[in-house]
Amino acid sequence: MRLLWKLLRRHLSIWQIAGFSLANVFGLAVILVSALMWHDVLPLFDGRDALAGDSYVVISKPFDTVSSALGNDKVFTGEDVRGLEQQDAVKAVGKFTPSTYEVYARITLGNGGMQMATDMFFESVPDGFVDVESAQWRFVQGGKYLPIILPRNYLDLYNFGFAPAKGMPKVSPDVAGMLNITIEVNGRGRSDEYLGFIAGFSDRLNTILVPQSFMDFANAAYGSAAHPAASRLILQVSDPSDEALALYIKDKGYTVSDGDDDSGRLAFFLRVVLWAVMSVGVFICGLAFLLFVLSIYLLLEKNVTKLENLLLLGYSPARVASPYLLLASFLGLLQAGCAILIAMAVRRIYLDELRQMFEGVGSDGACVAGGVACGLLLLQLLLDWAVIMAKVRNIAR
Repeated sequence: MRLLWKLLRRHLSIWQIAGFSLANVFGLAVILVSALMWHDVLPLFDGRDALAGDSYVVISKPFDTVSSALGNDKVFTGEDVRGLEQQDAVKAVGKFTPSTYEVYARITLGNGGMQMATDMFFESVPDGFVDVESAQWRFVQGGKYLPIILPRNYLDLYNFGFAPAKGMPKVSPDVAGMLNITIEVNGRGRSDEYLGFIAGFSDRLNTILVPQSFMDFANAAYGSAAHPAASRLILQVSDPSDEALALYIKDKGYTVSDGDDDSGRLAFFLRVVLWAVMSVGVFICGLAFLLFVLSIYLLLEKNVTKLENLLLLGYSPARVASPYLLLASFLGLLQAGCAILIAMAVRRIYLDELRQMFEGVGSDGACVAGGVACGLLLLQLLLDWAVIMAKVRNIAR
């Protein structure tokens, strides 16, 4: 092997190899940084959907006071739902189920302290549309514990409006989750109490949510209608800026109330930017690979006489090609290692900024970078080996 290398390394340009290696390292680093940002940043805006990138839009039908007073509420029919499900950008449609029974809530602050009570309402949506992950988000029929999800702006209204005006302490989300709420449900001649607790706060749904299982049970047991028609729908959409969907909603005259559409649009914009940056990295890597292939081709052409003589002496094509294959493998490993180091250094910089705004950001980034780099390295080595072996076999003919 050493003799073959001494014989074949002539005409090898160190500057050419260094040039395409630097270009490849830069391209790989761009791809890895894009993949890491995709892994670290997008879930902050996609909420529960992680990398799925879905956005949520709440729609309703317009109504007027006179029609509503006469009991002619505009609700969504099965045909309306099927029409929305047929839109390309719509991945799922969920119905808001309203409570058709009376709800009364009481909260006691402290032992024998001030008591707050109010009439209230409940709504529910299928669990897949809820953006709060909690193991407590369930209701067991026959049980007395009832989880509730409130809009996050309700907590803000209390902390920055009601509490200062009444001289009361502000409440954090963790403390709010420890409050015990007595829920009294009345209807159909029945009256039962449940021990409610706040399971979380939603940034997506501006309503008071209970599990769908409780809503179905309560409407059947206490409500004036066991299966009330939906006056609002929530759409899970892959692209919040889809023109066809916007035109369909406009033609139908639906009223749009964006759920987490701001974060969804921002996530969509970030996704497009990251795809563009990643494409630039792929383009740079492609050019670097072509430079390497061109260099190897020129090197093989300059050494074609030596290669032919070695083949005539009985060396196999694989043996003759081995110095070039080892060179390609060594350079590939070196480039991948450098690209990973650069990408992780860049990641550390932007994670330091993100962690000042978000908690729990940036887990298993090394696994992501290593996995992407190994995949790209394997692809590059397979292409390098295929090109080199094809050229040597062509000389052997």
